[in-house]
Amino acid sequence: MTLSTFPTLRSRGRHVSAAALLLAVLGLSGLPAAACEPVLAVEDGGRILLWQASGPAREVVEGGCAALDAAAERLAYCTRPAADTGQAVQLNVLPLAGGDAQRVHAGREGDAISEAAWSPDGSRLAFILTDARFRSHLMVVEPGSPARRLASATNAENHQWWSLGWLADGSAIGVHDMEHYALVAADGGGVRESIPLARMLGAQAETISSTDRVLPSPRDPTVFAYTLGVPGTARFRQAMHEPNTALFVHDRFLGRGKNLRLSAEHVTVVDAAWAPGGLALYFSGYLDRHVNEDDPFRVYRIERSGQGMRELLRGERVSAGCRAAPAGPP
Repeated sequence: MTLSTFPTLRSRGRHVSAAALLLAVLGLSGLPAAACEPVLAVEDGGRILLWQASGPAREVVEGGCAALDAAAERLAYCTRPAADTGQAVQLNVLPLAGGDAQRVHAGREGDAISEAAWSPDGSRLAFILTDARFRSHLMVVEPGSPARRLASATNAENHQWWSLGWLADGSAIGVHDMEHYALVAADGGGVRESIPLARMLGAQAETISSTDRVLPSPRDPTVFAYTLGVPGTARFRQAMHEPNTALFVHDRFLGRGKNLRLSAEHVTVVDAAWAPGGLALYFSGYLDRHVNEDDPFRVYRIERSGQGMRELLRGERVSAGCRAAPAGPP
């Protein structure tokens, strides 16, 4: 089984106070986020659906690499040109309150845009562009201005990057090449830090693939969510004949000892996104009981602690925003 739109280029074959320390361990640093209604953009069979708790999901556009801004006001997405003579794609921004989509970047023949992500303040849109020579470039665009390249993948054995995510303060953008996690300065200063994944994830880092995610928390600069291959249940192994994938949280401040698995053994995780505020995550995947279905993919929500997992809707890749809740009666 594969994601239906814009698949990755390689699949899995595969001194602080005591109070501050306690907050870091619990993942509760910072102030509570203001009340708002969660909004999700979910990909499903080449369509992008918009979901919010107050109503059913609705189709908004055809395309892939969907990315909501934090306020759920704009949707960035990729499309192929109508006259498709190569692998060129376009990156567009759609205002969700109404109006036409605006093209913000047009790729050349052979280009592929695999991921996009808005900066925390919504002023910039980052995306990964992989060219016809299979080399990835981290790009950033401000709507109304041309896209510019921030950095290019340099790993001699693997010239590609995956898993796009902004640091909470908007100063850098993270990507990985299956060996290192690179933090690229958003101001154009190049790679600010390159962290061996083994230092973050331990020996299990050897199993990381291009489909795996390493995502900075929007709340705590030391915390990252990540997905990684794990042994599946007997039922999963019998059906899939490959490793399963689980969702974890890593606290960089505490080191490898603070790698907490969130998803249960019978759950397969395909893609993940932080909820605004950083106290929960959304992920797409399926349960063991769905493994033999033609379309097993659902979107789930799970607390940062690993508790309270619940199914929300069908779909594959997921991006999350949070729209200001309507004011109540005076």
